[in-house]
Amino acid sequence: VGELHRTDANGNRIKLRFATMLARKK
Repeated sequence: VGELHRTDANGNRIKLRFATMLARKK
């Protein structure tokens, strides 16, 4: 959860990208 919070500070767009990357890794 800490990493997700860090992306939020950078921008919401990054948060969406992070979720996609995680799903792709799976």
